[in-house]
Amino acid sequence: MMELRYEIVGPTHRDYNRAKSLFLHAFPPQERPPFEALFSWKDKGLTEFLNIYDGQTFLGFVHLVHYKDLLYLFFFALNEENRNKGYGSKILRELRDRYEGNRLYLLAEEVNPKYEDNANRKRREAFYTRNGLINSRALIVEYGVPYELYYAGQEVSKKEHFALMRELLGEKAFSIYYKNVE
Repeated sequence: MMELRYEIVGPTHRDYNRAKSLFLHAFPPQERPPFEALFSWKDKGLTEFLNIYDGQTFLGFVHLVHYKDLLYLFFFALNEENRNKGYGSKILRELRDRYEGNRLYLLAEEVNPKYEDNANRKRREAFYTRNGLINSRALIVEYGVPYELYYAGQEVSKKEHFALMRELLGEKAFSIYYKNVE
């Protein structure tokens, strides 16, 4: 049986560089802020960066943003060798249990045949829906990249996502990250 452990990560954590390497490998440049920014946002008291372990084995990480009753799974990555082993499903279940009372949601790249990597996008969509997340079909464009909003349980709106991101980024960065949002 998998016994997962979650450790809060900061720049002095023993596996900080391991998490950074996975972050840089798992997300394309246009979809990620500077890694260090994930930790500067922690000063606002809104975020958690957690490494995930099975025993002593580093599996991956989650980066969470808390705002009101929302829990935004901003980044979620597992090492390639730990995928398709049930870890991702278990992590999503444990996050829902650990943060019961919060509305969990995430953004995933838009599924559309026009994208070369649409097969990967479809696999991610299938994973999320298999694990109880609902694709709201709300399209959100972040820094030019279109995403679809998925939520677990009670619906999360685009407006709520934008409010969370405004709080996280501040108005100036928000206006750069999102174009034409009021």
